[in-house]
Amino acid sequence: MDGISQIVKRDGRVVSFDSDKVAYAIYKAAASVGGSNRGEAQKLAQKVLFKLLQAGKKVPSVEEVQDTVEQVLIESGHAKTAKAYILYRQEHNALRKEKQLVLEKEDIDEVDKRFDVNALRVLKSRYLRKKSDGKLIETPKQLFTRVAVHAGLPDIFYHEKIFDYSAKQIVREKEDFDPVAVDEKYAVGKFKLNKYHMEGVKRIYDRF
Repeated sequence: MDGISQIVKRDGRVVSFDSDKVAYAIYKAAASVGGSNRGEAQKLAQKVLFKLLQAGKKVPSVEEVQDTVEQVLIESGHAKTAKAYILYRQEHNALRKEKQLVLEKEDIDEVDKRFDVNALRVLKSRYLRKKSDGKLIETPKQLFTRVAVHAGLPDIFYHEKIFDYSAKQIVREKEDFDPVAVDEKYAVGKFKLNKYHMEGVKRIYDRF
């Protein structure tokens, strides 16, 4: 029987599956009620994987894995650990929904997870882009990408295809430039450069 190598995240992404994370989650739940047997946690994790494969879940979702963990814990006589795991899961579901509400989105991604709710509220109120009516049009991940691209733009001018380290390049006069006319017409990877990025590019070009 082939093993499980991938898992479907809540946001729909398919990523590599790490069975050690299942064992660790079981161990944490057990430890919260006085348990300390890591070997037993590993055995239970293997039972979870076997049960998923028996059900034909070769690429299970996060929810399917967690449901199966609960079933295995109860069936294996670990009622206290099962209760702790269920409570932990409920707390995280509530936290996830609160973050979704703050960020006005249906799913939270790997970046959202790294911030507590108060930090996300600060990002929302001060830094994330919004429409004129106050509705968010940017996620924390998009914010960091935007800032990173803006900070990295000067590096382009030091690329060997652009910057002449021998200082023998032709001197060029400053040229008129309308950043609005090229708003989102160029991109760095998948990230489109807006008029403010292009204003920055023009300033750097003039200085060079």
